[in-house]
Amino acid sequence: MSHPQCLRGAVVANTVTLRSSALALCYLAAEYYAPVWSRSAHTSHVDVQLNSTMRLISGTLRSIPLPWLPVLSNIEPPALRRKAATDKLVEKIVKHGSWPIEPEVLSQPLLRLTFRKPLWLDLQPADIKSQWRHNWKSAQVHGQFSPNV
Repeated sequence: MSHPQCLRGAVVANTVTLRSSALALCYLAAEYYAPVWSRSAHTSHVDVQLNSTMRLISGTLRSIPLPWLPVLSNIEPPALRRKAATDKLVEKIVKHGSWPIEPEVLSQPLLRLTFRKPLWLDLQPADIKSQWRHNWKSAQVHGQFSPNV
């Protein structure tokens, strides 16, 4: 099992335990080197596992729309968490200007291959909470209730 499904039947597996276990086991593993691989075409494979974990935490079924999962589990969406990890790495690189990687990230060479999404195309730091709120408000989600972010 790649995520904390083993805790589902445990007596101590309340929402707090599941959430903290998911953050420790799944999300930290998924965010490890996220600045490097987050622009890959294969991030959706990781997102499927993270969405499954959010469904487990929130106790929801597959019929719940995807935009509701982060709200119901109180965990930022995977794309925003990857952006936050990238912003943190870029901030660290800028802070330590003597590192050899600094010119590689900040010099912004010409884009040769159009399908590539290099790190330097999005160097503006984002406020994750406000971006999450904006994404939630602009999502086309239909249902009986609307959780507050």
